[in-house]
Amino acid sequence: MDLTKYKYFYVNGSSYCEGGGLEEPEIRGDSVVCEYEKQYGVTWSNRTEVNFGKRLSDIIGIPCINEAKCGGGMERLVRKTYDFIDNNWFQKDKFFLILEKPDATRSEFYFNELNDYFITNSNFIGPHRTLEFGYSTRAYFDKNVYEADEKYQYKFKQWFLDFFKLEENIKKNEQQFIGLYSFCKLNDIKVFVMSPNDIYFKRCFNSEDIISFTKSNKSDDIVEWCINNNLLIKDEIGEKFRDFHPGYFGHIEYAKQLAKFLQRN
Repeated sequence: MDLTKYKYFYVNGSSYCEGGGLEEPEIRGDSVVCEYEKQYGVTWSNRTEVNFGKRLSDIIGIPCINEAKCGGGMERLVRKTYDFIDNNWFQKDKFFLILEKPDATRSEFYFNELNDYFITNSNFIGPHRTLEFGYSTRAYFDKNVYEADEKYQYKFKQWFLDFFKLEENIKKNEQQFIGLYSFCKLNDIKVFVMSPNDIYFKRCFNSEDIISFTKSNKSDDIVEWCINNNLLIKDEIGEKFRDFHPGYFGHIEYAKQLAKFLQRN
């Protein structure tokens, strides 16, 4: 892949791509920054400095536009990516995309009362792994909106109970993902995905577009890769933190592998 033709690249996904878990103390009271400084002598000002997009940008010398968001799901990824492509249409041969496939327990909706989009997370609870409503917000760890969103949780929970079904959301997510991917291929927009679809049109994904670091062509999304290589936050600074996001060094090493992948392709 000739990287010299590109002026910038675009990343979208969930907290795994934004640098979730590595938030600075100013926005997260239980920030791990101090622990990393204590154990490894490293520090940073904000998560934007340390996510794999920024690390990859430093390696290949191409600016990164990262619109991943903590809690973000497929609906948000598709919406924001289409907006980015539309806004940069006349430079579509000057950028490439790196897209995570977010967990289907996440969703997004537009809330008329506040004229804004809300991300909604749900969680598996108890021994029977029952899926229950988690939280809806415009932005995690943003105190200005987080407190304002609190009073609407009863509405969001009712929306979840009335309209959300995981099995249907999985299918909808895959339909949206293959649509976005196909649009990019049709219009010669270079796109890489961390994981292909499991249900709909899996064979439509070109193997060269699936991020894979081995000859087996097994897809390597950032969180699974960090799990397999013991590079989650909990692995790097100790189990007592119990954070299953990619760690500080996990983002660095993933970016190195991505750079090699891009150069091969």
